[in-house]
Amino acid sequence: MTVRHACTVLIPPILIALTVIQCSKSTGPTTPVTGPGAVWDYVPTWSPDGQWVAFMRMGPTYLTDTISGLYVIKGDGSQMTRLLHYPESGGINTIDWCASGWLLIAGGPDGVYKIRPDGSSMSVFDSVWALYASWSPDCSECALLIQGKLWLRDSSGANLRQLNPADTASSAWDADWGPRDKILDIRYVEGVQQLVFAETDPMSGTFSIVYPGYPTLNAQRSRYLSDWTIGFVNTSGEQHPQLVVMDLRTQAQSCITCGDDYNDGCGYFDVNPSSGEFVYTRTQYGGLWIINADGSNPTRLTDPPWPTVDWSGY
Repeated sequence: MTVRHACTVLIPPILIALTVIQCSKSTGPTTPVTGPGAVWDYVPTWSPDGQWVAFMRMGPTYLTDTISGLYVIKGDGSQMTRLLHYPESGGINTIDWCASGWLLIAGGPDGVYKIRPDGSSMSVFDSVWALYASWSPDCSECALLIQGKLWLRDSSGANLRQLNPADTASSAWDADWGPRDKILDIRYVEGVQQLVFAETDPMSGTFSIVYPGYPTLNAQRSRYLSDWTIGFVNTSGEQHPQLVVMDLRTQAQSCITCGDDYNDGCGYFDVNPSSGEFVYTRTQYGGLWIINADGSNPTRLTDPPWPTVDWSGY
């Protein structure tokens, strides 16, 4: 496998900074990553124009180190930049990039953050802890997943309201606002006794089951890829979790990351809106990778440093 680049990190000892990382092409490590010194890149998301990837990096001492934080990198592996150091980066579940030029960061203990992709204008968008956040297609609203329920908030931060508050028989596990103005989620519905894929109408607040999950659905991190195609991380197979693509109309599925390495898998992913390529994390090799829409040519995008950590005091 080829590697897009390896990086020398030049980070000053300050908490909040724009940090440019000098990169050059290298073959980089493709051996399994284990141990307390590993640095993990995760929750990648493509920019709306398909040119950049935003992601979180978490080091082994993320509360105090100068590595962890929010980064952006071009899809060709150049211009990797740390936007800020976010000490609680280990708790982030979602980064969503809106065409209006705002990033939402959800899952942290202080609520949902809103920030420009150049690192400026960071603010707390919502002080309520939300597991997932997703922009509407026109960026006028945001869907928030709060304690298993879907909520909406205007892009200005006003008008927080719950969708379908009368529903007490189901719980959503994630949220992605898609191109048909529907909100996709993995949901547990009482009486069905298993996970299903559901779509919620943001106008009426009602949901419909679009895939019943038979015989059993064990999935996480679902996203729309197009009007009728979704991707999700399948955790029910014999291998480690894998990226699977499914047509909602025919329910035909194809595995993108399934390979010969039983111990390798996919943790997080996003699809490039221009090229259809996926950016994803590999559980066995660390870093971010890019793979073609047909599952060919997995290529390393980031090559995180592996610092030596003294754990004797822990």
